[in-house]
Parts: sequence; C-alpha cells; structure tokens
Amino acid sequence: MRRNCSEISTATVVALLAGIIATIFAFTDTGIELEEDIGLATWFRLRGPRTPPGDVVIVNLDRASASRLHLPDRPDKWPRSIYARLVESLSRSGASVVVFDMIFMEPRVGDKAFARAIEQAGNVILFEYLQGRRITVRDRPGPKGVNLSIERIVQPLPRLARSAFALAPFPLPKVPVRLNRFWTFKTGAGDLPTLPVTALQLFALSAYDDLVRLLTAIEPGSAANLPSNRNEIIRGKRLVETICDQRELFTRHPGIINRLLRRLEDPAWGIPQREKPLLKALINSCRPEDSRYLNLYGPPGTITTISCYRLLDQDTRGDIPRLEGKTVFIGVARHNCTNQKDGFYTVFTRPDGLDLSGVEIAATAFANLLEDMPVRPLPLPVQACIFIIWGAAAVLIPVYLPPVFSALILAGAGLSYLALGGYQFGLTGTWYPLVIPLLVQLPLTYLGIMAWRYHRLSRQRENITKAFGYYLPTDMIDYLARDLSRLKSTPRSIYGICLITDAENYTSISERIEPEKLNLLMNRYYELIFRPVRDHGGHVSDVTGDSMLAIWTDTGPAPGPRSSACKAALAISMAVQRFNQAHPDSPLPTRIGLHSGRLALGNLGALDHYEYTPIGDIVNTASRIEQLNKHLGTRLLASGEIVHGIDDLLVRRLGEFLLVGKSLPIVIYEIISFLGKASPAQRRLCITFSQALDAFRKRQWGVAQKMFEGCIHLMGEDGPSRFYLKLCERYRENVPADGWNGLITLREK
Repeated sequence: MRRNCSEISTATVVALLAGIIATIFAFTDTGIELEEDIGLATWFRLRGPRTPPGDVVIVNLDRASASRLHLPDRPDKWPRSIYARLVESLSRSGASVVVFDMIFMEPRVGDKAFARAIEQAGNVILFEYLQGRRITVRDRPGPKGVNLSIERIVQPLPRLARSAFALAPFPLPKVPVRLNRFWTFKTGAGDLPTLPVTALQLFALSAYDDLVRLLTAIEPGSAANLPSNRNEIIRGKRLVETICDQRELFTRHPGIINRLLRRLEDPAWGIPQREKPLLKALINSCRPEDSRYLNLYGPPGTITTISCYRLLDQDTRGDIPRLEGKTVFIGVARHNCTNQKDGFYTVFTRPDGLDLSGVEIAATAFANLLEDMPVRPLPLPVQACIFIIWGAAAVLIPVYLPPVFSALILAGAGLSYLALGGYQFGLTGTWYPLVIPLLVQLPLTYLGIMAWRYHRLSRQRENITKAFGYYLPTDMIDYLARDLSRLKSTPRSIYGICLITDAENYTSISERIEPEKLNLLMNRYYELIFRPVRDHGGHVSDVTGDSMLAIWTDTGPAPGPRSSACKAALAISMAVQRFNQAHPDSPLPTRIGLHSGRLALGNLGALDHYEYTPIGDIVNTASRIEQLNKHLGTRLLASGEIVHGIDDLLVRRLGEFLLVGKSLPIVIYEIISFLGKASPAQRRLCITFSQALDAFRKRQWGVAQKMFEGCIHLMGEDGPSRFYLKLCERYRENVPADGWNGLITLREK
C-alpha cells in the first residue's frame, strides 16, 4: 500500500508522541501505582516462589511452642527467662546474628537473665518502636501554624537495650493495600538504619576491614570518620553509628560506590572469593535511597521456619536445621489465618487470607540485601526508551501492514517481551515496566492508529459521532457506531458514583423571565457546573430543568473516583457561589447529593428514543440524599460509602437516616472543605457536633442541646444543629422506643 509523505510524517510524529506520553504517564503517581499493583504482581505470579538463601532462619513464637512449653498464647506475656534460654540455645548452635522482631517495653519475670544472655551472646539486635506524632510549629504568635509529622523512637527496657549489640526499627505501612517496599533508612526518625540493614551489617562485619582498606585506597581520608577496624565496632557497640557514617559518606560521594564495586572484582586486591558477596552486600546496603522493593520468596512459610520449642526441648533439638553462621529472626509467624494481626497483604497472600507476617517481611528484606537482589526497576532512561520503542511499534507497524497481520506481529512482540521480562525478573530481580507498555500503551495506541487509518473513509460517521458527543460518552458512541442494534443490548453492571444537583429558585425565576433569557442563564449555569465534572473525570449523564446527574465509573470501590467526585462537588459549590455573585437578581443556590455502589449503565428507552443513563437504586438514593439538604439546611451531602478512605477532605458525620421510600438506613456526611483549607472554626465545629451527636444517640437530650447550640454560636448558624435541636425537643416529650440507636426516619422528601 502506497503512503504519501504527509501520512508518513504524521505517523512518525504520532509514534514519537505515543512514546513521550507513555513515558510521562509512567512516572506519575497513577502510572507508578499501576505498575506496582498490577505489573509487579504479574511478574511475581509468572515467576512463582523461589528458594530463599540458606543464611536466614525464622524462629517462630507460635502457639505450638506456647502449648508445649505451657506458656500464654501471646509471646509478649512469656517470662523473659524463655527468651534467655532461646538466646543461649542459638549461641550454642553457632548462630551468627540473632534479631528479635518484637518490642520489650514492659518489665517481666526473667529480665535480668535475658539481659545477661544477650550480653554474653554479643550478637543480638533488638527491635525499637517508632511512634508517629503530629506537632504544630509556629514562627510567630497566632492560631495558624505548620503541622509536621515526627517519629519518636521507643526503645526496649533500658537493661535490655544496654545489653543488646544494636537497636533498630522496622516500620511497615499497615494499610489495606499490597506491601511492595521496605525502608532501609527511616528519614522521619533521623535516617536510622532499619532492622534488615542493621542485621546485614552485623552479619557481614567480617568484611568490614576490607571495606576500610578499599575506601582508603580509592579515596584517601574518606574513612577518617569510620572505625578503623571491626574490633572497634564490637568493643564500642558502634554498629548503628558506623552504618550512618558509611551512608553519609556514600551520600556525599555517590560515585564512590561503583568504584568500590569495581575494585572488589579486581584480583589484585586479594579479596577472598567467599567474602566478596558479603562485602558487596555491606556496600550496597548503605546506598543513599531510603527504601527498596521487596523481592518476595513465596507464601508464608517459604523461609525456613523453626518452632521455638524445638530449640528449647531436648527431645526435638536433634531435628532442627543447622544454625551455625546463620542470621536468626525471632518473632510471630502465623501459618494459619486465625487471629492473625501482624500480617501484611502481598502478592503471595494465600487464598484463605493468610498474609506474610512482620518477621517474615523482615527476614525477606534481610535476605534481599544479603543476596543484593531486591526488585530493581529499570533505570529511568531505559524505561523511556522502552516506551518510545513500543510507541513507535504500535503506530508504525499498523500503518505499513494490514490490521490482522500487524495485530499478530504486535501480539508476538508482546509475548516475547513478557518472556524476556519474566526471565530477567526471576534471574536478577530486574523489573521491566509491564502495564504501561503492554496493557495501556500498546492496545490504546494500536486502536488509535486504526481509527486514524480509516479516518478519511469514515467522514460521515465522524460527523455523526461529533453530533452525538453532546449527548453520549465517547465510548458509547463508538460502541453504537459499530452496530446500532446494540442500542437495545443489556446494560453493563459497573461500580459507579452518582452526583446529583438541584437548583433552588428555578421555578420562581422561570416564571419571571422570558424563555430565551432563561435559556441563556441556564446555559451559563450549566457551563460552570459541568466543567468540574469533566475536569475530575466524570460524565454528565442527564440534565432535567434545574437538575444535573453526573457519574464516575470504576471496576470497584477504589478511593480515586470517589475522591474525584467529592472534589468536583466542592468545585461545583464554589462555581455556584461565583454564579450567584454575578447574577444577584437570578441566583440559583444549589444542593448536591453523592452516593456510590453497583449500578447498570446503558440505554433506556423504546421505539425511536433512547437515553444513555445509569439505572439502579444508587441513583435514587443519591437523589434522596440531595433532597435531605432541605431538611438539614446544608448544601453538600454524601453517603458514608463515598467518603470512606478519603483523607484529604474535612467531613462531618450528620447521623444515620432512613430516607423516604428506603428500607435500609444510610450514614450521611456533610463535605465541608478540603482538609488543608479548613478553618479552625470548621474543625472545632466537626468535633463539637460529633460530641453532640454522641450525646443525642445516648438520649442525653439536655447535653446534646447545649452542644448543638454551641455549634450554632460557633458558626453563627448551622442547619444540622437546628435540625437536631428540634428533634431533641420532640424526643423529650416522646421518648424513642427501647433499642433506638439514633436512627432518624424521614417521612417526606
């Protein structure tokens, strides 16, 4: 097929743009999140479990040990003499490093014996806890200040802390998302090395003297602040300080790491072959970055795990693996999901819900550092090249080859890329981008270029599509254009967020002004409230008189679309305020309601008229929530399903309501403002109202009334407080029946 110069030039420009756009998107928070949640998980699943290094073992403080040793189920309640015996047993077994992944904050029987055992072992690292705290810093008198997050170190008992060779924290995020990274150094706590780094440095201490020798040869004077040999570290227990000094040196001189690694491989330096991996791990563990990606070995129990009682029971000691020269992590590792608390969701979380425990994560991080094989994303320039190459392939191949043939070639290229990436991931932990090039860039670019190829042959269809674009979403237009019979197809069941607005005064205004002027006024009004919906990723589904229905769709109740809908609602409120200031004679105060859940999205109608609209109870409930504004004297209400998990908004819980025509109650919140822009008065209002609502639920009518009156005094006027004041008066005279839990039943819209 012949191509003219214009077509070739256009294809080349599009190919370059596809690569650049994909590169930019890949490095946004959304792109990184997609790669972590989908791409990284896919590589792990393709690779499957792998064998961990034999130098790390977990001693499990499990229920079997508690039963055999006649101890409480909770290890923190065990007498410390048990831990003393455990340390002594590990010392006799020749363990190189002993790491406790548990905090010893409260005195217990046997602390003295435990401290003595730790001191005699000389290789024990204890866990110290990081406690987060928010403080307000003010540079001048006044109510406003800057909120800072600091982390306070909570050490174990002083007697135990003095006995330990080192102390180290190991903070991990405990949120409902997949755990992908671990901290090597904790910036919020003064750049302290974490438990895996500290354990690795102690394990590899035999290579420290060679590190100092290499540093002195490469950069004379660079090791001046470091201990001259490992004996100084051991005598002074200066491990943590040495790690910090080493990292500070590598941060000041970033090129020195690669120079050290090159010298390490030089036979002229006489580094023993068995010591090179340790020295390499010693160097790489102190790189300037604060965190690394975990290279997980498999599901719970993949790392060699020994029940504690087997080390303490003479009848079972002969069955345990050799511990000589190994690093032993001690903690609670559940192997069933019953009462698991210290668990972290990973790609290897078992189908029954069993997560990796904290001690297994710590041991995994240590093993990654020891192998020098954490998961490593490709360097940014290499990733950019991959995106540009895929962009060029996805554009140029379909331009020069027939559609079916080009699709087969691209599919083959994708499978080859998948095979190469999987091989590299399993061999070295190298992480190739997957979601952006294969799942986003390739299909989207391919479909885009196909549409562009047939652009000249489908002018009429394009005009129709453009006309329909004012009434339907783009994806629905393409869907119908391919087959108009789909107009009557079954609606799609999806998760959606519905935003409904309703303008007051519309009826009175429509009576006063001519239809032409009303049309101009409403067009200006809708232009202002449509824009926030589109800017935040929503779609205006329906407009009826003075009411708008907008929707956001997703595969599930993720916080992203719900947060976008809330931001759009706040932006609409601000836009309406500007509109009313510009049109004082025809203001349109607007009420907004938000709700989310499963709904059907499709064409509703018959014969020769259809409308693309959401269908389901979610739409009706959002409408009822919008109408609830009239009772509460508010402007912006949302259900609990909407605001759950969104942390950047100031919201006020207004109670639990049974709305008109509904059989199930719903928790209602008022969205007040963005959290960062909330005034002190608004924050105090939320606190006071919450206390008042709690008193209301407890039937403390007098206490509740005073607090609601305090809310009104604080803000000058407050609709929800007025609403509850009336209810308090009513319930004083007609006390609710037994079992009433604060539910408000509405009888009218």
